[in-house]
Amino acid sequence: MFKKNESGKNHNNLIALESIIRAIREEEDLDILIKKVINYLQSEFDCCLIWVCFYDRLANKIVGKGGITPNGEISALKQKFTINHGDILEQVLLEKKAIKVADLRAEKQVGEWVKIAQTYQIKGTIFFPIHDKEKCFGIALMGSQEWGSSLESAEKALLSLIWGELGQTLQKIEKEWQQQQAKRPDEPILSLLSQLGKLTTLDRRLETVAEITHKFLQPSRTNIYWYYPNGRYFWRRASNHQVIVEWSDFKRPASGITLQDLGEFYNVLLTGQIICIGEYHTSVDSDITRRLTRQIRATSVLAAPIILEDELLGFIAVEEQHNRPWQDDEKNYLQGVGQLLALTSPLSEMEDKIRQAKLDQTLTAGITRAIYGDDDWQKTLKTTAEKISQRLGTKYFMLAICNRGQFEVVYQNRSTLSRTVKTSLPPPSARKI
Repeated sequence: MFKKNESGKNHNNLIALESIIRAIREEEDLDILIKKVINYLQSEFDCCLIWVCFYDRLANKIVGKGGITPNGEISALKQKFTINHGDILEQVLLEKKAIKVADLRAEKQVGEWVKIAQTYQIKGTIFFPIHDKEKCFGIALMGSQEWGSSLESAEKALLSLIWGELGQTLQKIEKEWQQQQAKRPDEPILSLLSQLGKLTTLDRRLETVAEITHKFLQPSRTNIYWYYPNGRYFWRRASNHQVIVEWSDFKRPASGITLQDLGEFYNVLLTGQIICIGEYHTSVDSDITRRLTRQIRATSVLAAPIILEDELLGFIAVEEQHNRPWQDDEKNYLQGVGQLLALTSPLSEMEDKIRQAKLDQTLTAGITRAIYGDDDWQKTLKTTAEKISQRLGTKYFMLAICNRGQFEVVYQNRSTLSRTVKTSLPPPSARKI
């Protein structure tokens, strides 16, 4: 057993317990608080090894905060320890339950702790979670040099009280820190509203959204993927640092992701749901998580759909290379940006049509001037052919006039010699379609 034999000292024990609980609730310096907790455990329990550590979610590591060892050397207790899948440290973090080990020296699922246990001859050991409700902040280890040491019910209750109080304090500290560091989504949203109205093309709007979003959320990457329905394909249209591909180049395999590669991802986005993958939490099933992280090549992803009138135009994604717990204000911001992009999309289409109408008007006027102002008929045809080819994006132009049931070719673009027509064409009614 860990508890020291101190019969007749119940009054002093209660005073010590009251003192440490008050310290846990009131001490503002976390390092000092951990030292007080360790000192209390050392005085109340007969164990030669105590270790207190916190969980670093971003790095997915355990960070030692101190403790005691048989020879007083604690440098090993302040290291960072890697969490391996399925080991005891991960089990304690996930299940938030104490785990007992009969002989720590021979336990295979404790990673680097085997060497420490062999160095100090630590046998009977108990790992405790330091948590508040569903959130685990760290782990406490208590070990002795006796095989299979255990705790009585009263001792377990006492330690559960101490670690529970410490978990509540850490939750309070984290909440206060988050409030101080809280992002204000209204500021970048207002900035976007003021800038998007000044931009004339959708690509420029997407680039601006990617840049402002990246600056606000500070992930590894920020990308906007646009959906191409004919090819059932998402192509990466904008990024925080550059436009990845042009519209005319969307067929390149490196430019995006096919629906086949993403499985049910499209259907989830179509419901308007934001997709959150980070730390140990995900808002979608494991198949979607696995497919998406493999295609995007990121560990944590936050993706918001861009939907207009039940049509999925695309999605905006912030991508992180390490485990990251996404906050509610970050989710709300990204969802708002997706809705904002959907609202500005028709505006871009309308502006494109107005711009094209002006170009067509200029084209018509130019051709009219060429016809009425130039005496050289061949020169007029050449000018007209160039302007129409440029407008339609074609490489070949031909003008044929109907003469006695046949179409006589009177002009064609000579730059494409392989397509030059040298004979008259039959009337349309005589051709098989």
